[in-house]
Amino acid sequence: MKKVMFCANITENKKNDQTDEQPLVTKRLEEWQQKELSKTRENAEEFNKKTSLPTSLLFIKTGLLFFAVMIVLGIANSLVDGNSIEQAYHNAAFLFYILPIALIGWLVIFLYQKKLEKSVNVSPELEKIEKEVQNVITQSADELNIPEDVIEMDILAFRYKIKNDKIVLIANGLCTHFNLPMKFFVREDKLHIANIEQIVEIALKDFVSIERMSKNAIIPQWNKENLPKNDPYKKYKLKIHGYGMIIVKPYYQVSFNIDGQVYDLCIPVYEIAKFVQLTGFEYRDEFTS
Repeated sequence: MKKVMFCANITENKKNDQTDEQPLVTKRLEEWQQKELSKTRENAEEFNKKTSLPTSLLFIKTGLLFFAVMIVLGIANSLVDGNSIEQAYHNAAFLFYILPIALIGWLVIFLYQKKLEKSVNVSPELEKIEKEVQNVITQSADELNIPEDVIEMDILAFRYKIKNDKIVLIANGLCTHFNLPMKFFVREDKLHIANIEQIVEIALKDFVSIERMSKNAIIPQWNKENLPKNDPYKKYKLKIHGYGMIIVKPYYQVSFNIDGQVYDLCIPVYEIAKFVQLTGFEYRDEFTS
């Protein structure tokens, strides 16, 4: 059965966090360094929770807006059918009372969200967290001997189960995948994929194929400085749905055969050109040419 790098098989254990690429790891941080990293990550996550709009309010905000739009469309259709405003009000007076309530509710949540975002930008705590994270990244790169001329790319990760000898992706809330930033470089005919904890090494000769997956990958965040709607990402037509998740389509499944074991690596469309250029793997479509 093939494995998927940076993804967790939860068929036997729903809480499994051991990812499939572990046999390919050639270097990792010491245990004490991993503890320091975990502490920094927990601090960042706790800060993010305090400054982010709760998921429940995101649902309510989107629901209120959808409800208001439906009411407006209903009233508009009634007018198109020849009814007057008075007749429309007589037929469904309650809608005329609910509409302003829905709009005001949406506006209150929207303004609260903007207030949270503004508080993040001016928070001394944010500056402290950013410095901690940057220090950890620098120390990790030194310890793992990661060169400075790396290419930073996102990969796609997910959880899955095996059903009828097939990999079945398990969604995590509103998202199907996680876009994880990695550092890529080639050294001594090997592809190196590094994060702040470990380095994976794959011989270039073990490459098998690249398959285009015409499916949606819904990711929870954006790791790039330039927004999805701006260059150089505009051409990929990435979409953002009502809950702020980003829809990526297509993505690519890169396969390797390593000592008889097949490993896949999932690359989003906005990274495939850089990946092909770095590795020299043969693949061409409108996004790589």
